[in-house]
Amino acid sequence: MSADHCGKEKKDFKLMGEKKTAAVEQVLGEERIINDSTDELMPHFVYANQEMLKEIGGAAWNALDEAAQKELKSAMLQKLTADLGKDAFEKLSNQEKALFKLFIRCQA
Repeated sequence: MSADHCGKEKKDFKLMGEKKTAAVEQVLGEERIINDSTDELMPHFVYANQEMLKEIGGAAWNALDEAAQKELKSAMLQKLTADLGKDAFEKLSNQEKALFKLFIRCQA
């Protein structure tokens, strides 16, 4: 990222760095979902689903319409994908981590 030294540019750089980290976690998580076996992934899905239901409450879940349930499931899957990506990132070598973390800001 090329920018000047003003505070807004520094803030934008920080926010873009956070978005890059989230994108890396998303991609690594998606790769795990594609490449890992069902047996490896199933405990993660079951746990994420149980946590979602615990947070909402069983009776409250049953009271939701189908669209609201799908929205909550979608959010749960998005979080699960990011969590799998974070786990995959931690298993990378230091060199691979450094490449994924690389995000440079230069002043114009």
